[in-house]
Amino acid sequence: MLRFNEDGTITNLMTPEEEDALMERIIRRNAYEDGAKDTTRNTAISMIKDKVPLKKIARYTKLSIKEIKKLVVK
Repeated sequence: MLRFNEDGTITNLMTPEEEDALMERIIRRNAYEDGAKDTTRNTAISMIKDKVPLKKIARYTKLSIKEIKKLVVK
């Protein structure tokens, strides 16, 4: 990562290795979050199939009613 100093010169904020490690952590965190979202959606879909009321699904999954209704269409 590079940064411009006040005088217009460029400074390295981290080494290429540190930058690669940071990017790897970001990618892993995003993949984990995406997986967690998929799990929540799949749980909601299962609850919909079991005819659980939407308000209860929202309470348990922390999804909004609007998000749950989008899953009903799928």
